Amino acid sequence: MKKQETLTTYTQSNFKQLINFSTRICHEQSSLIDLLLVNDEKLVASIKSEPRIGLRDHVVITAIIQLNLKTGSTHKVQKPNSCKANYKAINKEISQKNTHLQVAEETTHAATILTKL
Repeated sequence: MKKQETLTTYTQSNFKQLINFSTRICHEQSSLIDLLLVNDEKLVASIKSEPRIGLRDHVVITAIIQLNLKTGSTHKVQKPNSCKANYKAINKEISQKNTHLQVAEETTHAATILTKL
């Protein structure tokens, strides 16, 4: 996205820029180049600027984000346990699907050749 398009998008949106301190310090100059845009300022409890790490020219920015999650929700996120995966079965299923795809491609190719005869 071009600089002008970015500026236009920002000014036409309801977003607010919450970072109001210099985030890049290079030689004798400092500038604000990082953005934390929100449509509701209450989402961010605090923003801090921490010292640079090593020779980097950017400060470290930390922000505490407040999320209001509905309580009593029955939706559970299931995280697969890769340690319990049956890799032999997975490989077998993938091989079978690949074989079916290969047969379908070969059939299509054969039909194309027969059509040309």
